[in-house]
Amino acid sequence: MSMDAALRERLVRFGQALINQETAKVVVTPQANHEGFWFGGGNLVEAPNGDFYLVGRYRNAGDSRLGLGAGERGLELAIFHSTDRGKHFAKVLAFAKADLEVGERTVLSIEGSALHFTAAGVELFVSTEKNNIGYPAGLEAY
Repeated sequence: MSMDAALRERLVRFGQALINQETAKVVVTPQANHEGFWFGGGNLVEAPNGDFYLVGRYRNAGDSRLGLGAGERGLELAIFHSTDRGKHFAKVLAFAKADLEVGERTVLSIEGSALHFTAAGVELFVSTEKNNIGYPAGLEAY
């Protein structure tokens, strides 16, 4: 599939307006200042009282093409809280991979997360890669 050059340029400008690498601010520092280390894979939500909550995972170096054992990937899920509209965040809750295990299904990597405020309270969704759960037919080699 090819994209019209003018449309592509408009999309690039739009993306750069949303995420400007020159003015971006690191909100959560990764566990090491090296390639392959970052915090993300979650979302930012505003609580009913106006505070911000940020959820995501610490991702440490490792190449998923070489297997999840090639580095401590998806090491920790963390929730941060801000009372000053995002100027400062403090960690309020964290889960290690072992905290998210279910029975004999050990967690190899924390992959993604989402935090939602509802009328009934707070929902936290977590996606993990676990042992002893096979891939669907045709994707086993992945």
